[in-house]
Amino acid sequence: MFPLGVDDEEWRSNTITVRERAMLMFINSVTDKPEWARKVHDETIVAKWKAELADMVAKAGNTRVSEGGSLLVNGFSDAMFEYCLLELRDKATADEASARDGTGGITMVLDTAAAVFKADGRVPEDVRASLLDAVKPLEAQEPDWHPGSDGKVLDLVHPSLWPLVYGTTTQLDSEMGMDEAISLIGSGEVVPVPTAASLGLGKPSRRRMWSKRFQWLPCEISFGPDGKGQAQVTSYINNAHPAEHAALYPVVARVIDAALPMLQAAYDCEAAFARKRIICNESNRKCTVPELCKTSCNGRNIPKEEIPEGIDEDDDNMYEIESEWFYRVHPVAQPEPQAYGTLPAPPRVTLPPEDWPLPADKRLQVIVKLANIHLTPEKPRYDGGSWHFEGQANEHIVGTALYYYDVENVTESRLAFRTVCDAEDYNEGGFEYEQGDHEPFDILYGVNPSGWSESKVQMLGDVATTEGRLLVFPNVLQHQVQPFELVDKTRPGHRKILALFLVDPAVRVPSTATVPPQQKEWREASVLDERLPPELSQMIFDNLTVPYGLDKAKALREELIEERKAVDKNVDEIMSEETWCFCEH
Repeated sequence: MFPLGVDDEEWRSNTITVRERAMLMFINSVTDKPEWARKVHDETIVAKWKAELADMVAKAGNTRVSEGGSLLVNGFSDAMFEYCLLELRDKATADEASARDGTGGITMVLDTAAAVFKADGRVPEDVRASLLDAVKPLEAQEPDWHPGSDGKVLDLVHPSLWPLVYGTTTQLDSEMGMDEAISLIGSGEVVPVPTAASLGLGKPSRRRMWSKRFQWLPCEISFGPDGKGQAQVTSYINNAHPAEHAALYPVVARVIDAALPMLQAAYDCEAAFARKRIICNESNRKCTVPELCKTSCNGRNIPKEEIPEGIDEDDDNMYEIESEWFYRVHPVAQPEPQAYGTLPAPPRVTLPPEDWPLPADKRLQVIVKLANIHLTPEKPRYDGGSWHFEGQANEHIVGTALYYYDVENVTESRLAFRTVCDAEDYNEGGFEYEQGDHEPFDILYGVNPSGWSESKVQMLGDVATTEGRLLVFPNVLQHQVQPFELVDKTRPGHRKILALFLVDPAVRVPSTATVPPQQKEWREASVLDERLPPELSQMIFDNLTVPYGLDKAKALREELIEERKAVDKNVDEIMSEETWCFCEH
């Protein structure tokens, strides 16, 4: 079973230094440049990048990362730059290899123990155009603004409407065809509320993230009889009518085709991509006054002119004065990256969709969401989202693919990522430092030593979400949409996404293959088509728990949202409970 990003027994990221985070930032920035895969081999351009980076370092200031300072505060050495250049050239080779199918290449960034995958142009332009056309009927419907979004987030297809509701939703004992779905509304047996025993959840973290009330419904994705063909959506997409919105289905399938190798890489990342560019498990200070520290480095070597008048060696303040001077003239030595050849080469993300390790029935399950963020002159700014994993534990989401298919008149939006680091036994003395001298850890790792309860949550960086970009990441990384606003404040702007949430291929959950639609309006329209007497139609619906109407669906959505807020709060509590503890020895 795919690990939970919040469970210390299942998943922890490498603990990386501030300098390595700066390297990740630089690599991510370069791979956003047009034609970067060619430019990394152009020495003139590379020299310009190096000069620009040096200028940024000079302007980085002295504020530590733990206090909100720049990742460049610890400098960016020649060794770091050369390492990044070698890695970028490797990534360029991988990017070119993954683009041989005629679409956009795949670039891996923020890769430590997990990774984020981005691709520009991987979804062909004709597919993007088809998607823009396919969503027009959805956009023409009565707008459904997401609760709490101040009328800015428009849900077109959202899994929180008409989800599986334990104790209410019905399920068939066999699968139905797409063309049967509407006629089977209301059929089947009620899905029982799961018991703790039936769930078999031994770990507290899974119990705290498991819903006994709701489950998002995935659709089924097949790849032909041998599992090697193009993706096909073979069961209805929840909240996208299989007939009225039929044009959407093949478009979603084509985006799944484009995302599939990236999702496979994200699924495999825990085992395949763990790497560390800088090893730093001890504190070293660099002596800048060797003429004073001839035999050993200590505070007693302080020159007389550094001692305030009226203070002698027996003064109670003398120790603090000596310590302040010592730390000032003995700054923390910054670690350098390993030689590039000492690490295994970055994995090549070149797998075609047909190489996905499909389960025995050759199918995958995917939860589909379509949402727009709309800004207006009256509401010109989106303040960003909350930190979260996708879904709850019973949905078994292992990876997310986000396709940004339409961006208009808004500033650059970015998606930030963070995770809980493993601390690498630092809590048990694995990081060597002078007793009481916690400053090096603050400088090297961005962890404030003044708080012994400092969380082990580590920021990895953020990735631009530009138009046409396909972005994929594993569900062990928490993510957060960063703020953005209108460029031209006199006219509206928007950002539109198609989100695909992959269910763990090793686990099957109830899907739209066996759960008939629950939308009352869909069945009412079908009954009218069958020309039943109106009074008979009304009698049918008055005696059914399922299907139900939009008002009830929205009320249930509010309950689902509140439940997920509680889960997110639990997750934050679990993550914050994991703290550094600097052992005194």
